[in-house]
Amino acid sequence: MYPKFIYGSFREEEKCEDSTEVLYNKLSIEDDFKLQEIPKGGGETLLEGWNKAAEMFPDNNCLGHIEGDKYVWRTYKEALHEAQCIAKVLFTEDLIPEVSDKDKSYKFVGLYSRNRPEWALVNWALVHFSGTVVSLYNTLGEESLCYAVDHTDLGIVACDKASFKKMLNLRKEGNAKTIKHLIAFDEVDEEEIKQAEEYGIQIHLLDDIVKRGEAIDDKVLEEMTKPTPDTTDVICFTSGTTGRPKGGMISHKNYTANIRGGEDSQFLLNETDVIMSYLPLAHCYEKWLMALCLWRGVAIGYFNGNPLTLVKDIQMLKPTILPAVPRVLTKIYDTINLLMSQKEYIHKLYKVALKQKLLKIKNECKFTHLLWDSVIFKNHRAIIGGRVRFMLTGSAPISPEILDALKCSFCSQIVEGYGQTETNAPCLIVNPDDNESGHIGGPLTCAKIKLEDIPDMEYFRTDKPYPRGEICVKGPVVFQGYYKADDKNQEAFDDKGWLHTGDVAEIRPNGSVKLIDRKKNLFKLSQGEYISPEKLENVYNKSQFVAQIFVHGLSTMSYLVAVIVPDPDFLKVWASKKGLDFDLNAILESQDLKDEIQQDLDDRAKNANLNSLERIKKLHLTPEMFSVENGLLTPSMKLVRHHAKTTFKDKIQDMYNE
Repeated sequence: MYPKFIYGSFREEEKCEDSTEVLYNKLSIEDDFKLQEIPKGGGETLLEGWNKAAEMFPDNNCLGHIEGDKYVWRTYKEALHEAQCIAKVLFTEDLIPEVSDKDKSYKFVGLYSRNRPEWALVNWALVHFSGTVVSLYNTLGEESLCYAVDHTDLGIVACDKASFKKMLNLRKEGNAKTIKHLIAFDEVDEEEIKQAEEYGIQIHLLDDIVKRGEAIDDKVLEEMTKPTPDTTDVICFTSGTTGRPKGGMISHKNYTANIRGGEDSQFLLNETDVIMSYLPLAHCYEKWLMALCLWRGVAIGYFNGNPLTLVKDIQMLKPTILPAVPRVLTKIYDTINLLMSQKEYIHKLYKVALKQKLLKIKNECKFTHLLWDSVIFKNHRAIIGGRVRFMLTGSAPISPEILDALKCSFCSQIVEGYGQTETNAPCLIVNPDDNESGHIGGPLTCAKIKLEDIPDMEYFRTDKPYPRGEICVKGPVVFQGYYKADDKNQEAFDDKGWLHTGDVAEIRPNGSVKLIDRKKNLFKLSQGEYISPEKLENVYNKSQFVAQIFVHGLSTMSYLVAVIVPDPDFLKVWASKKGLDFDLNAILESQDLKDEIQQDLDDRAKNANLNSLERIKKLHLTPEMFSVENGLLTPSMKLVRHHAKTTFKDKIQDMYNE
């Protein structure tokens, strides 16, 4: 039997005797244990790390984009050259206004685009003179976009064609008046240039900036103020699930600490690796990956921007490293299950293969199987290009069953991590040598954690068999705070400097941490008991019927209701088995369907040991997916709960009135 991986011990913290603190991979606590913040090989800023990679691997592929049916690459030498040309122009032509707050000055440049090489090039340019990125999701709604621009007094934005048009529309409506310059990644037509001039906006094509930069002497680079570890690299806006987004300030030290923490947890990338970039760069998860990859000489290939052709792009790139999020992995898992269930004998063979391969993973922590990989799983592995050696997932919890099945399908370890904007992506991560799913590993060497009691929810550090409470984090991985938001900073940090995450966890004897609840977004039913809707949604989302779900309850009522978007692919299979024509709207009115979904949800609740108050009693089916466009999802694909309450207010009341 493969030995259980040990993440560390936990102890009573000296200065706060009633709290639990975990130190990574330490079986005996050493008083002089020092949190790590410098990557192996040295380097205290992104400028040092990225430029060093370009010196070490000048001819390696760096940034790749799709042209036709192939990837076209910039080498590290070419990427650095372009970045320095951009830096020289931005610096000498004084295009970036200086913004001050609390005796500290910033040079902000907005990045408002889908993932593409130019995003990285502009960021790389900015680190040469201590500039700061203001990252803007390309799916941001007008209200949130205006808020981010106004909040940072943004004077210049670099954007792709779609976002360029949105910026002009903002000015047309009298918003974003601080914008004086737009850097266009794509060609701009004469009408748009004329329109911009009317608003007092100067247009700069990025290609032209690079050409202008080539004519400027490189000696200018030496005149630039180099960043320090405490320089803010990016203002990363949070998802805005509970209201206006907050601008988290992420420093160079946050990145270097996180890079080192990943290395110490055996998350090792090198110059032979290729990674697919498709998760939003405005999110801390993907931005952290970009920083890490450029530091280690990894080739970054960008998808073409269309989620519908993502699989095709992955197969073209053939990455060795593939980041993911639960919604992507769950969709792949559901697709594989549908394919495997088309013929009974294949389905039976698949189940046998899964069982035997999982046994090997549990016993040996090996992700290949000579027989079943050649018979079953080679076709699954081909879905993601056939070369992936390592996958990671984060941003939300994922079912252990799904994770285990995909480890078998892709012949790869899939490492789960935990973090948030405030910890610059991961502060805990599963070690690749750990063969168990269902937890988020242990703290990185750049972070320490403790648990805080939550009496209202009856979570205590003294709980048996496992300590339970709110995760609190300290260390060089923790962000600098929210920009111009002292009240929010006071909410996030306690008087001893611990960041309170709002996530509830338990610590296992081997030091691994398991998420069990969420402190925020709680509500009470008429019985007076707290309900955690996010925990329940994670349970009910495992139903094959469910694509998306919103669980809610009124404080005046004694039971829960749910709004469900059924999975259309699974409904097609269901309708076929029932001998029905597939008419989505008609099927959603079927009482047979509602009864089967209700039964499946009841089964999920029973298997998860939910109590009677946590069981859904009534449900409403809707065909429209929750999306960023209709305001029901944030750009990072989290449910905007307060908007969902408003959108489905009448349907919720109807369910209670039935």
